[in-house]
Amino acid sequence: MLPSDFPPDRLARQRYMDRERDIRESQMLSEGTKRVVVDLSKNAAIKAFVKKFDPTYRKKKVGFNVGATKVELHSGFWDGGSRTEWHGVLDNGDRYPLSYPTAPPQFGGGKTPTAKIGRGTFVAQGGTSMGKKATYTFHVTVEWAKEMGVT
Repeated sequence: MLPSDFPPDRLARQRYMDRERDIRESQMLSEGTKRVVVDLSKNAAIKAFVKKFDPTYRKKKVGFNVGATKVELHSGFWDGGSRTEWHGVLDNGDRYPLSYPTAPPQFGGGKTPTAKIGRGTFVAQGGTSMGKKATYTFHVTVEWAKEMGVT
């Protein structure tokens, strides 16, 4: 899209950015992956898992991509007021750092790395959306999801 084609209205720009993000997320889902949204007030085990992962998380829902085997760690840089952050997660909720590009390729950012998801290790996708904390999406295995009641 050319800069002259970019919508001038603030709400139109936000709809455009949301649509682009949705397209990126749908491309990220691999074959056989199922998207599930969990209400934290209805699943105590998931709520405890999320609170251990991020004690400051105040949102009411989290997303799960169940059946994922790998994830491309894209867009660690600011993009239209939003930024994606990636974290490695152990099955007990502890986090560990993942390296991902924090600058676009034209400004020195490297290739997009891929994180593998396996037994006991997952990937969390969070960040900032329009200045507020984004809803977390956890990329998890089918076995762990069944064990935790994510269906």
